[in-house]
Amino acid sequence: MCECRKTHKFCRLGRLMDLTGTSRTGVYEKLDKNSPRYDATFPKPIKIGACAVAFLESDIYRWMQERIDESIKGD
Repeated sequence: MCECRKTHKFCRLGRLMDLTGTSRTGVYEKLDKNSPRYDATFPKPIKIGACAVAFLESDIYRWMQERIDESIKGD
């Protein structure tokens, strides 16, 4: 097994919301291609069961770091 795969961690919606400070509605707006708030870079959900999805923690932190980097460049 790839060493990097051992570090993957799934986060459910509540954790994603806590980490990003985004509301439930905000998350779904960022994921909805028809929404004016759609964000193609936002972490994509991964199906982990018949009725369950999660997000990779590494994708969440990557997205957050990109927002930080953009903010710094804008100063």
